[in-house]
Amino acid sequence: MEAQHAGFPVKWVSEGEARLLVPDVHEVKRSSIPFYNPVASLNRDISLAVASLLHEPRVADVMTGVGARAIRYALIGAKVDANDLSPSSLSLLLKSARENGVSENVMVQSSDARVFLAVNSSPNHRYDLVDLDPFGSPAPYIDAALSAVKVGGMLGFTATDLATLCGRYPQAALEKYGSLTFRSEFCHEIAVRVLISYAFRRARVQGLFIDPLLSFYADHYVRVFVRVSMNRTADPSLALGYVGYLFKSKVRKWGNDLMELLGRFKEGNGLPEVAGPLWLGELSSPDFVRRVADALKARERMYQNPQRAIKLIHLLRDELGHAPFYYTLPTLLRGKSPSTESVVGRLTEAGLSASATHFDGQGVRFDAGDEDPVSLLKGLLNPSQSR
Repeated sequence: MEAQHAGFPVKWVSEGEARLLVPDVHEVKRSSIPFYNPVASLNRDISLAVASLLHEPRVADVMTGVGARAIRYALIGAKVDANDLSPSSLSLLLKSARENGVSENVMVQSSDARVFLAVNSSPNHRYDLVDLDPFGSPAPYIDAALSAVKVGGMLGFTATDLATLCGRYPQAALEKYGSLTFRSEFCHEIAVRVLISYAFRRARVQGLFIDPLLSFYADHYVRVFVRVSMNRTADPSLALGYVGYLFKSKVRKWGNDLMELLGRFKEGNGLPEVAGPLWLGELSSPDFVRRVADALKARERMYQNPQRAIKLIHLLRDELGHAPFYYTLPTLLRGKSPSTESVVGRLTEAGLSASATHFDGQGVRFDAGDEDPVSLLKGLLNPSQSR
């Protein structure tokens, strides 16, 4: 039984089918102490389900930390190159690999993330899946990560810098991602769409294309999986665009051409806040979402919290095909709101395409068109008061 490792206490924990040796500290006060975040197990559960769709894949765990991802990938037969600059982290990983009987499936490297990816970017060394899970922004590593993915392979990346992506620091968002942002009740969707837009534009610089396979927001992060290809599967002129938003009326419109978009807002209502360029296509692939859901259900013991993961995937499935840039009921109705389910039902009965959203438990997707969304929704819920 481990008690101390490199001067700090450690303990064994279970995550899915893996046994992991992790620091036994409530908060990391020294940079030399490895970091393990149990809250991110949902992220790792879904990443594992994605990897399970591949046959014995080669996986790059670019910033492995204590190796939670690497060990869990190896347990499903993946060949994993696990990289981290911290010797203490890699030492814990190697002990966990021995404990789980996967030492032959995990190779450790200790390099700067971009150097690690560059070294493995030649055609014979590229990966089926590159997993990029940094603390903060993935933007500095996207170019190198794209270069290290096989054509037809997948890149999964996480962003935890939500204050930047959600418009609290718009200048930082412009500098990191090349996009305008603003704060709003639907900012987490803007965050995902800005992130995909950035990866799409960086891929085009390398002559590559990406297609979003699975995108979601949970806890303190957003996570995106994309397929990397040489083929144009989305028209670049249609894939990217902007959203404009009038805070007072809650009206939002979106389109590919910024000037045309601004012209669609009625005079006298003021200029909208604008975010973009951002991704205007679907955030996930319907077929891929279905396959991930099947993978989660097929072998639930592999996952730390399979029911939460399945619920999330089902929400992703149900909101596909509906309008982007969801509304939140408290913002539209001000005061006690009816259930999301009942509102979606009323909108559907009225002939509008509507769904709930995983981004917000009180969020609803529907396209109000040129109507005032507040008046439209209040009229449907209280028809006698709208006369």
